[in-house]
Amino acid sequence: MLAISELYSNNGYALASVIPNLQTDEQNKTVQVTLSISEGDKYKVAGSRYRQYQDPGQGHPERDTVDEGETFDSSKLKRSYERINNLDTSSRSKWCRSRS
Repeated sequence: MLAISELYSNNGYALASVIPNLQTDEQNKTVQVTLSISEGDKYKVAGSRYRQYQDPGQGHPERDTVDEGETFDSSKLKRSYERINNLDTSSRSKWCRSRS
């Protein structure tokens, strides 16, 4: 179910949910699995901000952030977050979400 949620989240459906429904057959010792998928709305990136707290000379991570206007892709967002956090430890970083 996590893989299905990630597939949707990587394609713009930031709030997609996958809900399993299990029906057991005790006599045959089987389980029927039905997945209910709710895509929700498709999202685009409104913007991202990066704030650097020490030593601004430790790289230029803005090139690794997601681009405004592109379809939301959780895998790109995770990768950007990883790249920023992998900078030299003297350069502490934080991601900020803005609701403006």
